Amino acid sequence: MEGLNQTKSNVSSEIIEKLIELDKKCFPGNLFMSKEDLEHIFSDPKLILKKIEQEGKILGYTYGVPLSSVFDELSEADTELVDDPECLYVYSTATDPNERSLKLFLELIKGIEESAIEAGYSKISRHSRVGMGYSSVLQKRFKYRFIRTLNDWMGSGENFDYLIKDLR
Repeated sequence: MEGLNQTKSNVSSEIIEKLIELDKKCFPGNLFMSKEDLEHIFSDPKLILKKIEQEGKILGYTYGVPLSSVFDELSEADTELVDDPECLYVYSTATDPNERSLKLFLELIKGIEESAIEAGYSKISRHSRVGMGYSSVLQKRFKYRFIRTLNDWMGSGENFDYLIKDLR
């Protein structure tokens, strides 16, 4: 397994295609991002993308952008969201269902947290799926603070928790 890679902005179309392919394995159709949405997010110069590859195949990834960059969009669905320029918002984390392991998940979560600290963020936040148990794992293992549950997040039919972690 190749180590944790970090990419900032200018993500190639090849990587975007690989991420879309992985998303289709991991998420129901109403939860994965379109190519256009990914290209828009990945054009953010402050993007942090962590991915783990093996023999050219992406086994897992996570990415985030400044909360301020996506606040307007997110606040339409989460009306209690508070903008914070010191917070990195993690848009998504996924691991290949055939390669899923706690070790891989831990490496991705720790990797994006370390990069957020290096980039000067004091907090990291995310909306995390409740039904798959991810929210619970992030709270128990990674000390994310539960803020609130949002029902039918972005019309997905699934409940998501909004979580925040202080990085300092």
